[in-house]
Amino acid sequence: MAAFGDELRDGVKGHYAHQAEAGFVGGQPGLEESVKFGIVAATRHPQIDYSKVNYSKAPWANQPGQAINYVACHDDRVLWDKLKIANPTASENELIQMDALCNTIVFTSQGVPFLPVGDDFLRTKKGSSNSYNLPDSVNQLDWGRKAKYIEVAAFYRQLLALRKAHPAFRLPTQEQIAQHLVFLPGLPPGTIGYQLKDHAGGDAWQTITVLFNGQRQPATVPVPAGSYKVVLRGLEIRQSGLETLRVGASGVAVPGSTALLLVQ
Repeated sequence: MAAFGDELRDGVKGHYAHQAEAGFVGGQPGLEESVKFGIVAATRHPQIDYSKVNYSKAPWANQPGQAINYVACHDDRVLWDKLKIANPTASENELIQMDALCNTIVFTSQGVPFLPVGDDFLRTKKGSSNSYNLPDSVNQLDWGRKAKYIEVAAFYRQLLALRKAHPAFRLPTQEQIAQHLVFLPGLPPGTIGYQLKDHAGGDAWQTITVLFNGQRQPATVPVPAGSYKVVLRGLEIRQSGLETLRVGASGVAVPGSTALLLVQ
């Protein structure tokens, strides 16, 4: 049996009922621990400050399979509409970056990911927060958006393939998460970073470094020095590597509203 993780949902995109609240991906401060709570699938982890989590002040899952990670479902506004309302000054391109960041967080987190139909092509219900009694013109899937946002749909296919190919994102026990998932210290506000270490879950990659910047502006994030292969940057994914990045004492520059995934 599993439960939906509202801590991650509202931490990432903003409170479901407070529609103007932007959430971590919109630069809302103080939500890092709530997002981290979801990253470890609501299990016990020595680096989580549970007193700062938005809802639960203690872990509620014994094992990651008991936690469903999501940012949207059939209730309330779909993700695209929520992002538009909560970030009214953002351009369409900025909203697309936020959308990608939302579900990159979901699909690189431990636990069970959940993706509602249409999110992969920015489904809209024309802003409705409760469409049960509205016509098909609001509730139907507009497949023309998949053609319009073909690059977004391609990103989602690659994101799901990335998770499926790498067991480090699907660790089966709380003990393995606590052992292999290490949050990076000293990060600036509005950013989250962690490493999956030592071939976690038998993964072919020795170390996976995952960085999230929820601010609209770039952020420099301290990362252990070394040579890394960039496999995800924003809406770009290539498991064979987009480029090689050499990191020194100055850390890594992460663009605004963007995820960066580095492997060794």
